[in-house]
Amino acid sequence: MPDLESGNIGEEEEEMDKFFKEQIEEFEKAWNDFFEDKPAPESEEESLKQQEEFIEWYNTERKQSGPDMTPEEMEIMFEFKRDEKS
Repeated sequence: MPDLESGNIGEEEEEMDKFFKEQIEEFEKAWNDFFEDKPAPESEEESLKQQEEFIEWYNTERKQSGPDMTPEEMEIMFEFKRDEKS
């Protein structure tokens, strides 16, 4: 548990923070790569379809920078769920 009074966080928390920052950067890079040459969606439905395609591609085809494995191979897949309104 972090030492909140001193402002220091433990080594485990620092490692988790580093891990999550790397995952966010990896996801953002993949997002930019995937959508780089795609036209902007013309409707909400088209946007959702593109997001679903991205998640499928990200999980099953795109190798991660560090381990050179897909999220599916590492068993840490992202899931896409539509809001009830969608």
